[in-house]
This record gives sequence, C-alpha cells and structure tokens, in this order.
Amino acid sequence: MARHAAAKEQRPRHQGTKPPVTARSGAEPELSFIERVLADTFDFLSSLKLAIVLLSLLVIVLAVGTIWEARFGTRAAQADLYKSWVFFTVVRLGPVPIPILLPGLMLLLPLLAVNIFCATLSRFPWQKRHTGFVITHAGLLVLLAGSFLTLLAGIDGQMALREGEAGDEVILLDQEVLRLQWASVMGDAAHGGVAQEIEIPLRLGGLAWPDGTVVPIETGRDDIQVQLTGFYPRSKTEVVFVEDPQGAPYVRLLMHGHIHPPGTPPHRDEEESGGMNVHQEAGLYVANGYLLESAAELAPAFTTVRRLRFASEVSDFLEPPQAEGKGVLRVHHDGGVLTLPVTEYLNKAVQVPETDWKVKIIDYTAHIGDEAEGGERDLARPVVRVLLYQGDDEDSALQHVVFAGWDEYPTDVRIWRDALGWLLDQQQKGHSVSFGEAFARYRLWPPVEPFKLSYYHPEVDPTAIPRGSMARLDIGLAPDRQVYYRLRTNSGLRAAGRWDVGDDIDAWMGLKLRLVAVDWQVVPQRRFHLVPKWENENAPPAIRVRIGIGEGSNRIEDEFWLQRFETRTVSLGAADPHHVLRVSYDTRSLRLPFTIKLIDFAIGYDPGTGRPASYTSVVQLIDKEKGIDEQRIITMNAPLKHRGLKFYQSSYFQNPDGSMSSVFAVGRDPGYPLKAIGSLMIVLGIVVMFYMKTYFFAPRSEWKKQFGRARTAREALAARKR
Repeated sequence: MARHAAAKEQRPRHQGTKPPVTARSGAEPELSFIERVLADTFDFLSSLKLAIVLLSLLVIVLAVGTIWEARFGTRAAQADLYKSWVFFTVVRLGPVPIPILLPGLMLLLPLLAVNIFCATLSRFPWQKRHTGFVITHAGLLVLLAGSFLTLLAGIDGQMALREGEAGDEVILLDQEVLRLQWASVMGDAAHGGVAQEIEIPLRLGGLAWPDGTVVPIETGRDDIQVQLTGFYPRSKTEVVFVEDPQGAPYVRLLMHGHIHPPGTPPHRDEEESGGMNVHQEAGLYVANGYLLESAAELAPAFTTVRRLRFASEVSDFLEPPQAEGKGVLRVHHDGGVLTLPVTEYLNKAVQVPETDWKVKIIDYTAHIGDEAEGGERDLARPVVRVLLYQGDDEDSALQHVVFAGWDEYPTDVRIWRDALGWLLDQQQKGHSVSFGEAFARYRLWPPVEPFKLSYYHPEVDPTAIPRGSMARLDIGLAPDRQVYYRLRTNSGLRAAGRWDVGDDIDAWMGLKLRLVAVDWQVVPQRRFHLVPKWENENAPPAIRVRIGIGEGSNRIEDEFWLQRFETRTVSLGAADPHHVLRVSYDTRSLRLPFTIKLIDFAIGYDPGTGRPASYTSVVQLIDKEKGIDEQRIITMNAPLKHRGLKFYQSSYFQNPDGSMSSVFAVGRDPGYPLKAIGSLMIVLGIVVMFYMKTYFFAPRSEWKKQFGRARTAREALAARKR
C-alpha cells in the first residue's frame, strides 16, 4: 500500500488534458478481495476527508460541551461529553423531538489518532521533504496520547484541613461509590466493628434521572437486593413533618410585632416610626422523647421544649423549687414527687412510694465543666450521680447523672457517654452540631424506669438566660396535651403559665409570641429537590436507594435518599438481629505517602473593602521517605508541587469554634509531559515545513538561483536610492 502511494507521487506529469494510456505492467500482481478491502480501509482512515469530518466533530463536541457546562454544570459536561464514549440527548423544538448523537472525547481522540497515524504512514517511505510533515504528525500523536492518558488516569481530588490539623488523605470527587457495611447493632465501631464491607463503583452521569429509572446494583450476596431509583446531580433538602402514631410533638410558633427605635413613640405605621415589622416563624421538635430540634430559631432567644410526664413536673416547671446547701433531688413518679435533700440523703437508699424501686444518691460534685469568662458558671455546675434499682438488686442498678438546671436533657449515663462522645467527635471535625442533635441520635435506651429526675441547687437558676441571648423561652408539654411556658428576658420580664393555641404572650423588644399549632404525633422527613445549576452549582449530589433484605415474611424493604457523604442505617430484622446495614454514598480516597499540616491560614482583602482578594495557607510538608520536613506556602496562583501532585488553594470555611479550615484542590496530570513534548514537536514540524524547506531541502542549483535573484533585487533597490 505504501509502494502504491509512493508510485502515485512519483508518476511523471504530462502536458495536455489526458495522460497517455498505458497497459498494466505484468510485474504488478492482482490484489485479492481481502487485500483490496484492507487497502480501501487504509485509504479511508488516512484520507483528508475523514480528517476534516473528525476535526469538525471535535469542534462541535467542544462547542456543545461549553453550552452543556454553562447550562448543567461541570459534572454534566465531564460525564456526558469529555469522559464518555457516546453523547446522546433529545432536543425539542416546540412539539418536535430532535435526537442528537455525538461521539464523546473518549471515542473521538482515538479516532483522530488513527487518522493521523495512517496519514503519516501513507507517505512511507519518507523522503527529506517529508521531515516537517512527519514531525508535525508525530507531535499530534504524542499530544493525543497525553490527553487520553489524562482522561484515563488523571486525579481530581480535594483535601480540607483546619488550622493545626495534619492529613494524608485526598478525597477523589470523580470516583463515587456505594458502600455497604454490616456493623454491630450498637452502631459504632467501638461496640463491635464492621463484619463485612462492600464497595460498589458508581457511574451516575451528569443529569437528573427521569422518573421510573431503576438501575440494579450487584452486591455479590443473594440475601440483599440493591437498586438505584433516582439521582440528582445537585440537591437540597427540606424537613417536613408527617403524622405517625409513634411520633413526637412538633410546636409551631410565630414571633410578630413592630420594633420601635429607642426614644420614639410607638406607631402602627412603620414609616412613621422608622422601625421594623417582624414576622418570624419557628418550628420546635421534641426528638427522642426528650430534646429540642429546631427547624428555625427564635433569635435572639434561647428556646427549649420538653415533655412533662407527671403532674408534679408541671408545678416545678412553672415555679422551680428553692434549694439550700448541696441542693435537692426531685423524683417525679405517678404517685407524686419525692424530695431528697442531697446533704441528708447522700449514700442512703430510699424507697419510692407506691413502687418497688429504690433511689440512692451516690456522689455529689460541686462543679463539673469550665467556668465562663467573668466568673459566670454557664457550663460549670453541680452534679449528682444516682442509682435506680428494684428491690435489693443494687448490682443491676441504672446509673444516672443529673446536672442542676438541665431538666430538658436525659439523665441515663449510657446516653450521656455515647452522645457526648459523638458530639466531641463531630466538633473536632468542624461540624456545627447541638446537644439536641447528639442526644437524638441515641434511641437505643428508652427510659424504662417510671421516674423523672430533676436536680435543683441554690447556685443555679434553671431559668437563667445563657450568654449571647436576650431572652429564654421554655415550653413544657404536659401528658394531658396542655402547653405551658416559662419566659424570662434581659429587661426583667418574667412570666409563666398555660399557653393555648392561638394565644399571644408578651416577648422581648415589644414583640409578641403566638402558639400557632401543636402536632402531637409526627415524625420529621427529609424531602429532596433538584437544584438548578444557576442556583447553586456546588450543591451536593444525591441518590435514591432501594434495599430489599431477606425472603418471605421476614423480608424487609426500604427506600431512601442519600446526599454524598451521608450514611443510612437499615435494620436487618430477623435475618441478622446482631448487625445493621450501613448504606453510604461516598467517594474513594487516595492515601498519600506524605503528610501536610495546616499551620496558618490568612485572607487578603481589597483595600478599602471587606471583599476577600486572596487566600494563603502556610503548611508543613512532612515526607519521611525523602527526609523532608519544611514549611511551604500555598496561594491562589502558587500551588504546592510534590511527588507529581499539585495542591491548589481552592476555598475556605470557618469552624464553629472560630478556627479556619482551608480547602485544597488536589490534581495530578500524568499526561502533561506527553502533551508538552507533543506541542513542541508540532511547533518544530511547522517551522520545518514552512520556513526551512527552501534552504534545507531545495537543490543547490535552485538555491543559488534564488539567492542570486534576491541579491540583484537588493542592489537595484540600493542604486535607485542613490
């Protein structure tokens, strides 16, 4: 085939309109059918027409990719065009659907490489005048190889570090997985660990899936079936409350009124007073039968909601008991309330009237916790430890820790231990969580004892307003479905009493609070919505998972949404009562052979404005294998380069404790050397073809003629100037 191409180029040119007709040489053998097919295929792959078509498709794909990214986001462009083999979509022009089918870059780049390779080979055997042509086409092949290698093996990850924290793990955002873990029923690794783990790679695409989509997931186990039934590339959630016989109360409030500027008489018209109208709604949910979860805060008030299980609790709620010395422990039960002064009953067992239970105060501590600035003891407060047991079986007693002034929290020591451990772990990770969220996680130990323990101390006011708040509102929900309130403000307002639905009470700053409604048995549900690209391109993706476990009457089915980095725990029921299934929508991570520690993070601002202009991170690079332990600086235009990885300053956020966290974009481009070499070869080839052909490859006699004509022209021009 190459000889045929060379022979075509070397045929003599004839004058006239038609070349002379010559007979076929007997030396040329007749080609077989397979040889003709191969020759025609080679001619097609090396043709200029195919090159034009492929280059035109490349321009179209890049143009469509730009439009696709602008409309649907970077994820959609990457998944549907840049890292796909085939792109297909349907565009509607009015009622007419128009299908569009294009090759993705994963298919288009290899086709271009084949066309360039065949076009280069078609000139073989190469001559001196082909030097620039060969160099240019070889450079194109090297460039395409580098680009394809980047698509296949490039790394696009992220690392977030808070000040003082070190890390060696990079999250690979483009490698998503569905992770299944069979864990102990206690829920945490500390209580039994993970018995089995399955990690399933996901290819979700860049667009939201249409309704009715079902994608089966192979788990390798016959006793569990997993399907994906929905996907949002960007998602947001809202909490709604639905009726459920096993649910808890949800209180809806409205703060309304008009705030008047100081020194101005009250007016109903906002324009006359220059003040501000207020209309703020809030939803307060009692989680786990104890605690407050707030759908919206009543700023600037500290608000709690609690269940009042006994009639004696209502009276203590409206008028907290006075205490002396080491305080008193109040044991509320169906028959009334038992009052135990701590000084008198320390280490003494007392029978609870009309029950077979005994209560024993075994320890008293004056203050546990840290004192706040200025000597205020917001955190440091007295505490007693109490045993509850039946009969004389003290060895099986339930242990309770009761803090003075914290009636709204549970007292079971098991819940305190695990809830506070989780709370501390979340805060160390930079997550903003509350006591309510911590305790609401632990539903394993409902209050089996028929009591409510409250501790009152003379140094602790249970109605005290915490620092940073202007008021405190406590809401009590009685067993007869009556609502009670207790209000205290910095201006000296104190009020308590029954609160009926629709009634207003005086609040702070001249505002009023209205009890809008109480839903007594509801559960919160998260609803997921698709977020348009222009609203929030960085919103997390979400998947809907359908789980089927077991067979027959023991079969358990569940379907739920998960945002990326979220986990859902599913009970295995009778199939495996000792384990639960944890389903996680996660990403793979890359463990680095070195460590980066964030020493300091600083923000530069535009002069005279509060707008951030630059971000700078001072990090400690620790690589024990290479003996490196030194500080480096990462800015927006100066990344850290180490072991083929580049760490770019991407963004930042502030943690609940006031410290800063820096977010680095981590990338590795294994095709970069090939792309650089290919680009240089293309430039060199073009120079050889267009600028050096006359001097390097022309016959010497022709070069002398051209040089002589140029010298004669310069001499004639100089003579005319003289």
